[in-house]
Amino acid sequence: AYEASPWAGIAIWGSPIGAVLLAILAGIGGLMLALKRTSQTTLLALWALGSIISVIVATPLEWQRYYLMAFPPFALLAGIGLWTPIQALIGRRV
Repeated sequence: AYEASPWAGIAIWGSPIGAVLLAILAGIGGLMLALKRTSQTTLLALWALGSIISVIVATPLEWQRYYLMAFPPFALLAGIGLWTPIQALIGRRV
């Protein structure tokens, strides 16, 4: 039923380029968390990595809707990956 909906087949951000950009930003965010090495960033990185890996491993590709559980960690990592260059440009730490 959900495969017949107008949302079927839509990629993240509407295109494969958007999905690649999101993955790059999430990778940068994960790297920034790994480089900071505080107890909070370690916990955040473990949660994000554990959530993403468990969703990918436990969910068959045909069950697309269950991949939504991986979006919050991806969004968090992409936000960190987007904020890091902005933070470097404005020259302050938050």
